[in-house]
Amino acid sequence: MNNALGTRNVFGYNYKNIPDSNGFYDSQAVIPNANSFFFVGFFRTISDDKKSS
Repeated sequence: MNNALGTRNVFGYNYKNIPDSNGFYDSQAVIPNANSFFFVGFFRTISDDKKSS
């Protein structure tokens, strides 16, 4: 499981190229597409001899 506590991860900011009327550049936070994810997987060994892997 990733981000179990649900915190808001910010990887950086994208800024506009042109400032507004006050001279400030508006920004937008770069955040992940999903807040969290859960992965379930398994391993399977294929062999003729059950004692070796």
